[in-house]
Amino acid sequence: MHFIVPCALFFSIFSSCSAQTVLNVPLSKASAMLSQGDVQFIGNAAPEKMHEVSRINPAAPFYAALLLERREADGDTKEKCIALLTEALKCPEVRGEAAKKLVSYDGDRFFKESQTLAWISESGDWARAFNFFSAVHDSGTQKTSVYGSDLMSFFLDEPLGDPHKWLFMRLQDYFQEAGGIFSDWDTAADLVRGRMAAARLSYGEAFRCFRSAFGRENRKWFFSHRELLSDVGKAFQYAAPREGLKFFSEWENAVIKPRKPDELSASEALQVRYRLIYFSGRMARQLKKSEDAAGFFENAIPYAPDMPQKDACIWYLLDSVYDEKDNGGKFVRILEKYAAQWGDGGYFSDILDRFSAWAARQGRWELIRRVFFAINGYADKETSAKYAFITGRSLDLGLMPRRDDSESAEYFYTAAYQDEIQGDGPPSFYYRARAAGYLGKPLALDRLITAKDSGASAKDSGKPAPPSSTYKFLELFFKFGCAAYAYPYVRAVREELSLDELRSITAKFTGAGEYQAAVNMTLFFMCRRGYRLTKFDLQLSYPRGYKEIIEKNAERARISPALLFALVRRESVFDPAAHSRAGALGLTQLMERTGNEMARILARNGGQNYVVDGETDLLNPNINSHLGALYYKQLESITKSPLLALLAYNGGIGRVRRWQKARPALPDDLFLETVEFRETRGYGRGVLDDQIVYDYLYY
Repeated sequence: MHFIVPCALFFSIFSSCSAQTVLNVPLSKASAMLSQGDVQFIGNAAPEKMHEVSRINPAAPFYAALLLERREADGDTKEKCIALLTEALKCPEVRGEAAKKLVSYDGDRFFKESQTLAWISESGDWARAFNFFSAVHDSGTQKTSVYGSDLMSFFLDEPLGDPHKWLFMRLQDYFQEAGGIFSDWDTAADLVRGRMAAARLSYGEAFRCFRSAFGRENRKWFFSHRELLSDVGKAFQYAAPREGLKFFSEWENAVIKPRKPDELSASEALQVRYRLIYFSGRMARQLKKSEDAAGFFENAIPYAPDMPQKDACIWYLLDSVYDEKDNGGKFVRILEKYAAQWGDGGYFSDILDRFSAWAARQGRWELIRRVFFAINGYADKETSAKYAFITGRSLDLGLMPRRDDSESAEYFYTAAYQDEIQGDGPPSFYYRARAAGYLGKPLALDRLITAKDSGASAKDSGKPAPPSSTYKFLELFFKFGCAAYAYPYVRAVREELSLDELRSITAKFTGAGEYQAAVNMTLFFMCRRGYRLTKFDLQLSYPRGYKEIIEKNAERARISPALLFALVRRESVFDPAAHSRAGALGLTQLMERTGNEMARILARNGGQNYVVDGETDLLNPNINSHLGALYYKQLESITKSPLLALLAYNGGIGRVRRWQKARPALPDDLFLETVEFRETRGYGRGVLDDQIVYDYLYY
């Protein structure tokens, strides 16, 4: 028996069936494939079929485009990405980012569509870029208003971002044409080109552009646009510092004694003068004129417009007076004068670490004591603890005399012990642990770390706040297999997220195996004002990637699993494919020669043979972590010290022996402070610090 199916019913059935597939793949399977980052079925389809991806989820085309563009590079793929992003414009959650990517593919083709979207009113720089572009097209080059002060302010008064670069690329012809019509616009075009070159760190090109615009009549451009003036200073510093010093000196005289009374207001003159003096200091520093540089930086301090700029001046001043031939006297005197004026004590941790290492190598323990008293309460807590601990140890060992009977090693150990660790971002326990040992106190981390969040990000009612639209957008990266591409987007919007949202995204990175992103994420909320450290946050910051493998190989090598986790976290942040510039590979960052040698030793001793055709697969997590653990154990057996073994792991056993030979009388913890390489000093402290946390959390 035959049945005739009505046309309407036929098309209804056909439509229903087609809706259950995506590019000829069953909907459920397509969704599962995309969640795993598999876009082969999308890459095999025609561009005009890309709209079907939205059947998975209205936002899915955006994430599919991210995956597709990183797997292919041909023109056909570009058209597919454009088709996917065009479809994504229909989804409110991803509309804004889809529009930006479309503009990056073809600005002339898509900017009008992007301009009409609701999100554009909330994206200031992009909105202004599109509006300027529209104005140029609508009015042509004959209208002076197109090149008015608003456009120049957009290019010359702000830090340059993608919207500025996008607009500049599309206005170059217009700038060139305008230069022949309006006398000032040839100067304007040179200045914008110079800023664009400086943004690319092409300072030679930037200097050539700026140089053509210099002149007495044109200095108003530089005085009126302070971001521009900073870029000019950098261009001079790196391309022509000697000429720059002469030029900026002339300009400073013009600011002090302006030719026209109304050329600059008093407040404008101060800000301009600050930049002229500050960059003169950087040019003198580039020319290795340390005394001149120090004079410029100290003269600039009173004119600094904000605390970050003031900190920069003081840092450069300290750097300029840092002279080992002077035996550190000037450096300490500057610290004693200016440490109380710091805005961010952590900004000075690098130069203070450099000074403490030099002073320890020279045996200038009294200088370290003076620095401690100068910076205590102003530097970050780890740096203060370091100076306190070194002072305490040098007193304990009789390396310097007490100033009076009340001064004792115990006083400085107590200062290093730190009953309070909050407020400086990521915690450090190394000096606290060392000081606790000499004081005979327990480390007692539970007393310093809250079991859960203090409530800074929660509502008083106890009910969790609904997720923000920004969080929903980021969450979809993990739903659609794009975890590896999410971090730059999270970093850009991190200030818009609550603490709970930041924690949730961090946990998602960990779940996706993106441990580097997860660790970086914890820095975002640990550095927030008022943040209090929690045990849960430490677990996010100290993950255990490849847990079973690392624990097994730590046991094989007879070392602490906490130590091996700490070493891997410092070396590769659990990335088995990590490559260093020096050629180190894998989880424990073994050099090929070292890895092959350890593999041969293991096989000779009756262990597993990892060598195949003369090579060892150091990108295999199991092989790499096993050989790395054995290598550390070998170094520990040689040095008889976990700390020295770590220094040798990072800096080489030959260097450690040479450094020890120069200072044979120092115990390990004080010897560490004399190590010449900052990276190696930090590595030794850092791995032991991380081991403390891993032991506390898990073992």
